[in-house]
Amino acid sequence: MSTAFEPTQPMVQEPLRLQNPKPRTWKVLLSNTSLLCLAMLGMTVWAMAIGPSWTATNNDTLVKLGGNYPQGTLESGGQWRLLAAKLQTGSWLAAALFLPFFWFVSRSFERTFGRTLHLSIFLAASALCSCATLVVLHDEKLISIGAGGPAVTFAACVGVVMLRRSPGAPSWRSGSWWSLTPLPYFVLLGFSIARGSADLASLLCGLLVGVVAGLFLPTVAQPVRTLGKLAFGASAAAALGLVAAGLAVAPRPSYYQGESRAFRETGKAYTKAIDGLNRNYEALVAQGVSQELTREQLGARMEADILPAWRAANAQWIAYKVNPAVPGADKAPAMKAYVASKLAFLELSAKVWAGGEPDALIEASKHKDALEQARLVMAKPPA
Repeated sequence: MSTAFEPTQPMVQEPLRLQNPKPRTWKVLLSNTSLLCLAMLGMTVWAMAIGPSWTATNNDTLVKLGGNYPQGTLESGGQWRLLAAKLQTGSWLAAALFLPFFWFVSRSFERTFGRTLHLSIFLAASALCSCATLVVLHDEKLISIGAGGPAVTFAACVGVVMLRRSPGAPSWRSGSWWSLTPLPYFVLLGFSIARGSADLASLLCGLLVGVVAGLFLPTVAQPVRTLGKLAFGASAAAALGLVAAGLAVAPRPSYYQGESRAFRETGKAYTKAIDGLNRNYEALVAQGVSQELTREQLGARMEADILPAWRAANAQWIAYKVNPAVPGADKAPAMKAYVASKLAFLELSAKVWAGGEPDALIEASKHKDALEQARLVMAKPPA
């Protein structure tokens, strides 16, 4: 006895659905790409919040948030800027044009190669592109920010595996209107290149890293082999070695951020200390003008209370040294001259008050003119 079975069709839809499952919403929201875009957007908001206004930022803000520049990155402990600089966009316009492009290429890379390789390549490309900026662009005034280099790495790597038709690579025919989202960024990039503000060293380094990575990185559809793991480890070691070499061979800046910061703090301490000494001297003179003290008493008080503090200050500033390349360091000689001239003026004034020597009074007036010249130099705004 035989049983008639209903005609059946081959199981096609279900296996395809299992092989290419539609990503769940929460996985998309917690993907590396989403988190990186949120971090970049957060950095933009932060920059505007601490900047001069909500519509603009400035170099001080970019430096504070981790901008990549020789004086800060090449200083001891400043290597964190290699990565932090890639999370900045610089303006609302740059964020609006760049983030859709970054989302498109980063998401394509993450879906093709997986989260682990995505994070690894982003970190490696960020560090390598930042090093390329320091090595190639010998400009101490340049502050480089933005993840253009790593984004080009993602795009180039995905493009290579598409050309090689590797398993799991996106298809050229799978494009949709989402493929148009990167176009505004290319307009911005072209404009930046035309006016010379684009970091070509970072972009070209990102392109090179992406092409090389695309030649050997396994996609998620390919089986993981021991040889592949060894290649990944060797590549990570090579990337670290290149970063270390880049930091070693990058031209040293004429000064470091720490030196500039220390000089600014020194200037504040100088102003506070000298203002205090001048107030003490003026208070003593006021007692003489009000005739609370005689000339002899003024001379004695000057020797006992005023001159020792000025002599200590003069000895301190004579020994002070600063890197002449530090911004504002050209005022250091005037700072020293002011203290030295004021001390000489006070010493001669004490002699006049004590003994009434006319020659000392003439000499004291010369030192007063010298300290006024030094004060005028210090009061000039920085160039």
